[in-house]
Amino acid sequence: MFRATLLAFYTSHLVFITFLTSQTIFPVLRSYFPKFLVSSFDAWVAISDDPYLKDVLIHGSARPWFWGISLAEGTIQAVMYLYLIKGVYKKQYSSIRTLTLLYTSHIATTMIPILADLSLGPYKHTIPAPKLAMIMSAYLPYLVIPLGIMYKFTIGWDALKKEESNTKKKRA
Repeated sequence: MFRATLLAFYTSHLVFITFLTSQTIFPVLRSYFPKFLVSSFDAWVAISDDPYLKDVLIHGSARPWFWGISLAEGTIQAVMYLYLIKGVYKKQYSSIRTLTLLYTSHIATTMIPILADLSLGPYKHTIPAPKLAMIMSAYLPYLVIPLGIMYKFTIGWDALKKEESNTKKKRA
């Protein structure tokens, strides 16, 4: 179950990087993106009022701090996902442990300020509660799931190590 969750999480994040993050990093190139990608981005902003992505539509760029997070996601994290997916698929948890812990701590430290800004900042007064809840529910899994992964790769490490060992025995 944990392995399937990891594979789904990493793979889905690659899809979101393609649909949303890439347009945040390169807003000037949106006219060159496939129409369905631009439409998906625009639809999410229209439905949710996501203030970070809305900046791209209104001002032509994300705020510098959000652009920086998006750039890290679209470059560093995207490359990491490919390596992590391979390691999880092959159940080679030892080979991806350090990278997993780096990734999970990085993503948590980017999501906490975003979620704090949404819930404690000016948006709690300017975005209607249902839309704010929708935005929070879109960002929250990118804090909760990485924290669960971090737990499994630290405190729950013995169980993963055992699973990896059993896989090696079956291959031998």
